[in-house]
Amino acid sequence: FDIEEPILDARKAWEMSRDRDEANGIVWLEPAPLNDANGLAVRAADNVGVTFSDLAAWMGAHQDARWCVLGAFTTRSDGMPQLKAVYGLDPANVTTLEYGPQFDAIERGQCDVIQVFTTDARLAAGTLRLLEDDRRALPPYNPAPTVRKDVLEEHPDLQELLRPLTEALTTETMTGLNGRVDIDLVPPDRVAEEFLTEQKLI
Repeated sequence: FDIEEPILDARKAWEMSRDRDEANGIVWLEPAPLNDANGLAVRAADNVGVTFSDLAAWMGAHQDARWCVLGAFTTRSDGMPQLKAVYGLDPANVTTLEYGPQFDAIERGQCDVIQVFTTDARLAAGTLRLLEDDRRALPPYNPAPTVRKDVLEEHPDLQELLRPLTEALTTETMTGLNGRVDIDLVPPDRVAEEFLTEQKLI
């Protein structure tokens, strides 16, 4: 969708997606409670603080701080432009990376601030601090199942069949599942199968 302004209310974002996709014959079912939003993390030892506002103040004295973010985050309306508008954050030293290498880069001292997804289990390792978006600049990202309208009309029970899965996907649960893949190196298909089995969904 072509969206000029970030939508900061999770329900409104879902309703907009539902309404816009109706013309495409796509039905959006109820979203999961998990929020896999964009976030910012720093080294815990750097004494930056705990919020984005603290980071903005810290940047005043550390204008050469190195940021590592995804390329799209630098231009998307819900990325760096939004951080500048809400917090005045406009770093001069920004490197764009694919997602994942920024964790090694900050540990090696090549980055001071990294963009992350908030369900990434590597944030719980103890060496990083996920900062709180205290002024709610960045929008929520709550996933929802989507089904073709014709398929749902033919199989109306799909909505109730999918509901237990959707409700089980909390932020804490997804962080744990991500940890099994990214930290324990368990294959994603095995993690998914074991989770669905534990939830009695298969």
